[in-house]
Amino acid sequence: MKLIDADAAFDVLDEKIPQDADLSGYVQGLMDAMQYIVNDAPVIDDVPVTHAHWIVRQEFHDAHGAEWEPFFCECSRCGKATGDDTPYCPECGARMDQPTVAEEERV
Repeated sequence: MKLIDADAAFDVLDEKIPQDADLSGYVQGLMDAMQYIVNDAPVIDDVPVTHAHWIVRQEFHDAHGAEWEPFFCECSRCGKATGDDTPYCPECGARMDQPTVAEEERV
């Protein structure tokens, strides 16, 4: 889900297409559709942004004489583990803008 500022979107449209432009039927239909979609889109209750960081965990294994170290990241807010260091937690939606912490640094 991506929240947008509808007023800013219309400002961009106004900048790109002058009000006195001779719009073809296709472009006018596209503009009408965009306005319809933005104006009639469901409204979402605004929720405060939560901030967290990834806790990087590494596991060392000896599989048939070869060492490998897979890692996974765990959200500091909800504890959800993921294989990717993404900008948002896929479970709780927290913004990962705090410094990442390696597991051994948490002690």
